[in-house]
Amino acid sequence: MRQIRNLLWFIDDLGPAPIDLSRTTKLRDAIFRPRSLNVGWITRALQAITYKHRDLRQILIYMFYSSFLAGIDGDVGHTIGEEIHRQWLELDSILIQFWESRSIRPRLTYMTRAQETQSMQDYFERLLPGTMKWRIIDLVICAHFREYGHNLSGSSSY
Repeated sequence: MRQIRNLLWFIDDLGPAPIDLSRTTKLRDAIFRPRSLNVGWITRALQAITYKHRDLRQILIYMFYSSFLAGIDGDVGHTIGEEIHRQWLELDSILIQFWESRSIRPRLTYMTRAQETQSMQDYFERLLPGTMKWRIIDLVICAHFREYGHNLSGSSSY
């Protein structure tokens, strides 16, 4: 965890220790960068934000594309594990609370291959069903990346 001016930057899991944000009352932005599907730490950090954090305006989550999303099928809990699925549902719930209580519309930014844009949105609908159903989260593709020497148009870059 790192605080720069009115920005709180979280990179990866903070561990099971309680998170104390009592001295960050001028917090404007909370930015999270998970390196896996484990998002319980994001929920714990958001739960530490209180009514004293009046200046909070943004919740940003930056996810790198990962092959772990490619395997999500009908039974999300079975595919990613019940514990991880529960963490995503808890995150979904707290993001809804931030929308309802503070009108903060979270943003989830991710990288993907151009041909997988729609399937990534489908995966997030399964992981964050409430925020996606009520359209209170912005999904933003930050980049389409190349794979195996091909550019985005599909032609070879050799």
